[in-house]
Formats: sequence, structure tokens, C-alpha cells
Amino acid sequence: TAAAVDMIRNCRRDAMTTGAKETTIDPDNSALHSFIYMRARYLIDTEDWNGEVARWRVDIPEGFVPEQITWEFTEGLAAARRGDLTEARRRLANLREATESFEDYLDKADYDASQLQRDRPGILLQQLEGLILFSDGQEIAGLNMLRTAAEAEAALPLAFGPPTIEQPGYELLGSALRETGQADEARKIYVLAINRIPGRRLAREGVN
Repeated sequence: TAAAVDMIRNCRRDAMTTGAKETTIDPDNSALHSFIYMRARYLIDTEDWNGEVARWRVDIPEGFVPEQITWEFTEGLAAARRGDLTEARRRLANLREATESFEDYLDKADYDASQLQRDRPGILLQQLEGLILFSDGQEIAGLNMLRTAAEAEAALPLAFGPPTIEQPGYELLGSALRETGQADEARKIYVLAINRIPGRRLAREGVN
């Protein structure tokens, strides 16, 4: 974990040193987006919602829509996991605004986005809204939305490399089901998560 934190700290330093020169949908093409993406992956994989990395902040210029989408989703997810639903809802509103502007962003950027890249913001929006509903005691509505998001993701082709959806939908749904005591159903969902994206620790632990 210490090595991972050091790596993300270096990404953050590079982002702050290089500055936000231009927005990009691909984290590999931008120090800023790379930091935002790596930070999101770290927080989700470690579930360290209150640690040093969770407290790091970065300035995202206006019009940097893909970067804003990842940032707002991550901040909303972290807030919901901490139980701060007021902050989670604020981030959800920001994410919704960024998501609504994403198609215009793609048109202006003249970027040939894949279907997964086009659908990703809407799936993240459903994930965060479902988690907020679930955390607010609306378990059935929350689970239904998390399931809808997971099935929408599963219908899309897999991308090469790390998951494009920061927390795979079946993994998030399995976690919620386990919290409600539906252990057998949660295990079935975690198996779907592993079959789609093998090797993720959270899904493996959910099956065992």
C-alpha cells in the first residue's frame, strides 16, 4: 500500500508540475487525468475512504469533462461510503451535469469514442445514485438501480487493460447485497464479477 501511495503521489506531482494543458478522454494521454484515474482505482481497491489519498485535491479546469466525470464519481462514492450523504448528493449533481455535457464534449473534440466510452458516464451516474439510495435506507430502489448499471456494463464489450468502469458493476451490486444479508445472492453476483473481470480482490473475497 505504501508503494501504491508513493506512485499516486508521484502522479499528483506530475499533474501539478505539468499543469492541465488539454483535456483528454484517455488517462494515458494526460498527467492530470492519469492522477485522477489512479487515485480513483486506489480508493476503490483499498476502500481507504478517509486516508491521505482521499484528502488530496486537484484543480480541474472548466471544460475538462472526462476528468470531471471521474473526479465527481470518485468523490461521491467516497462520501457515500463514509456515510456523508449530503456531500454524496452534491457530487451526484455535479456528475449529472458533467454527464449531460459529455456528448457535446465528444462532438467538439471530434473524438471517435467507443460505445463503452460513450456509455460509461451514464453507468457511473446510475452506480452513484443507486449507492446513495441504498445508503439512505431505500434498499430496493438502490439495489434495482445498481443492478441496472451492472447489466448495462455487462452488455458492453470489455476494454483491454484495467476496468474502464472504476468499480465493476457486479462487484458494487454484490457488496450491497451482502450488506443486506443476502449472502447467497451476493455470492452469485460476485461470481459474475469474477467471470467478467478475473483477479479483483474485492470480488474474490465476496465469493469466499
